Amino acid sequence: WSGTKAKPFATHEAARNAIRQLKKTKGADKPVTVYLRGGNHFLSKPFVLKPQDSGTEDCPVTYAAYEDETPVVSGGAPICGWEPATLNGQKVWATDVPEVKRGKWYFAQLFVDGERRHRTRTPKDGFLQIAELPDMTAETHWGAGQNRFRCNPGEFEQWHNLTDVEVCALHLWAESRLPVAAYDEETGIVDLQKTSHFRLTQDHAGVGSLYYIENVREALSKAGEWYLERDTGRLYYKPLRGESPESVEVIAPRLAQVVRLEGTATRPVSNIRFEGITFSHTEWWLPEDMSVMSQAAVAVPAAVQLDRRLHGLPCGHVRHRVHRRVQPQLRLPLRADGPGGGGREDGPWQRLHDGCRLRDTPRRRDIPQRGGRVDRAEQRQPGGPQ
Repeated sequence: WSGTKAKPFATHEAARNAIRQLKKTKGADKPVTVYLRGGNHFLSKPFVLKPQDSGTEDCPVTYAAYEDETPVVSGGAPICGWEPATLNGQKVWATDVPEVKRGKWYFAQLFVDGERRHRTRTPKDGFLQIAELPDMTAETHWGAGQNRFRCNPGEFEQWHNLTDVEVCALHLWAESRLPVAAYDEETGIVDLQKTSHFRLTQDHAGVGSLYYIENVREALSKAGEWYLERDTGRLYYKPLRGESPESVEVIAPRLAQVVRLEGTATRPVSNIRFEGITFSHTEWWLPEDMSVMSQAAVAVPAAVQLDRRLHGLPCGHVRHRVHRRVQPQLRLPLRADGPGGGGREDGPWQRLHDGCRLRDTPRRRDIPQRGGRVDRAEQRQPGGPQ
């Protein structure tokens, strides 16, 4: 395939490599545009651009939507094979995901027709509160974490696949995600697989933190909820009114990143534009030994990550539909859509993100309004200081 309209390249990498070859043979004497046709472009790995993929100020490299089409660069994969089933006395859809059963894939996000659906949660609204921290004393520093707590009566049960259940504790300024190890019904003690990064208190006064619980099979009861059973690979979803397996597109994420620009201090990536493209369907995972990041989730890979990028032409008109459930990742001021989007902020990185939009379905307080990251970015002005 030659990269023409009649014979387009099959992958983004093929187009990128063709541009590299073009530069070697003819030089970067003209602007280059790669057009993406409409529809989902499912990636098997992140699309990586390096210094040799840069354009120049006069001859930028642009990745753009073709005409009025809507390309979606997706870090996910379609979920098919739904059949009617019953769970908890509820009529639901169910399908088998063999790779989950084999331990090759697991996900905590699910999207139906481009909208996020939520894992089962209890309570449905509001929060529970930790009754006691048996390992905390008056001298326990706020930075000392815990790996167990006592719950109030009736808040915990011996749920199915208990070690896949996740406690989401809202303490101090952080949200720790703590998989359950065990629950003692007699003492009310909940043992956790991880230790919280900070003390599990609401503030420095020592009051037990608020929390909610996710991924409980017995809690699937509300339309729009889903549950993934790890040991069997069985996925359950309670559809919204009007949805049918034939009429909706269900996608689960495979990748944590879809685009990565990898530059260095001496060789930054520069003068690359993205126009009219949606980046979507990404997963996120904390490092194995961590339950939360102390600040801004700095160790969590961003869906769109710019590393040592020279701020030349803007990444204009990029629609970031970055799906995460952790603290905001994108170090760029953005114009975000939807409640709680924060409006638009102007700053020294303005040209980098001009025209970008971030979209999500902010139904709960644990959904972010940002979702990318810029590492070690530098602002360079022509003829001025770095």
